[in-house]
Amino acid sequence: ITYSVKQDSIGNIWIASEEGVLKYNSKTIKIYNTYKGLPEQVSNRISELFIDSQQRVWVGMENGLCLLDKYKDSFQLLKSDIDINPSLVSTITEDENGVIWLGGFNGLWRINQNTLVVERVLENINIKSLFISNNNILVGSIKGLLIYNKDTKDTYDVVLDNKKPAIWFLGKSHSNIYIGTRKGDVYRLDKELKNTELIKQLNFPITDIIDGTKQNYLVATDGNGFYSFKKQDFSLINHVKEDVDNATSLNANGIYDIEYNKEQNTLWIATYGGGVNYYNYNKKPFNRFQHIINDKNSIATNFSRSIEIDSQGKIWFGTTKGISIWNPKNKKWKQIN
Repeated sequence: ITYSVKQDSIGNIWIASEEGVLKYNSKTIKIYNTYKGLPEQVSNRISELFIDSQQRVWVGMENGLCLLDKYKDSFQLLKSDIDINPSLVSTITEDENGVIWLGGFNGLWRINQNTLVVERVLENINIKSLFISNNNILVGSIKGLLIYNKDTKDTYDVVLDNKKPAIWFLGKSHSNIYIGTRKGDVYRLDKELKNTELIKQLNFPITDIIDGTKQNYLVATDGNGFYSFKKQDFSLINHVKEDVDNATSLNANGIYDIEYNKEQNTLWIATYGGGVNYYNYNKKPFNRFQHIINDKNSIATNFSRSIEIDSQGKIWFGTTKGISIWNPKNKKWKQIN
């Protein structure tokens, strides 16, 4: 099972999976696991992977955070400033000063740049998402949204319509920050982090919000397809969901990831159970990649969780049965499992 796919500056593809970390350099595949490359005291389940501005590779797991030692070609478990490590790491990010921050089941953590010790900043909070805005860190948790100021070390809750809903998504477009909840509400937060506005109530968990074309935002949900909204006023352009009587419609409503390829003017959608759907704005109908029994030139399975488009235009899909790579040039698949 693949959770994250990232590419570094020299073209290596890094993959976080249920059975360790994979590195693919277009010729060979290297697997880092507890037999070789990962510390013996951790598990092979890598829940998050992050490549920072220095091209360092960080991996978060059930019981700690590791950093790749390029000279030893192995991951080293970072020490914690307390007796416990970060657990069930769900998100890793970097601020403007190069400091690494991570969130997980047992709080908000940061990396001391001098000692590489993991320091816990906030405890008793189950974090699902992080977003950094200047000196503030927005923390999305199952018990609401809060803001941590890095300078003053103060925290305060952001109340959304007198509620503290579970936060599933945090992201930015233009000068606004968008917040997606498990309940399906979409909020907009201004750049001063003072005013919030309820934009939409979609009634299904928000999994992604991205810029689409020049005219629209795209909002993906887990259970009700995705929406297209005008950038100008967030008015509805289209609601795209499964239609069992239409062979060219979206064929699954559970969406884990959505990516827009500007060069190809194509939208890629990773679904749960429906394979990978794609929409070419120049040709209009939806198409799909689905697993074909006993056919290696097809996607490995119809359950896909993540998408990454590499520097050569190849499209990587993280699935529940490894990695499937689609090459648009020769229209062939390659499997890594």
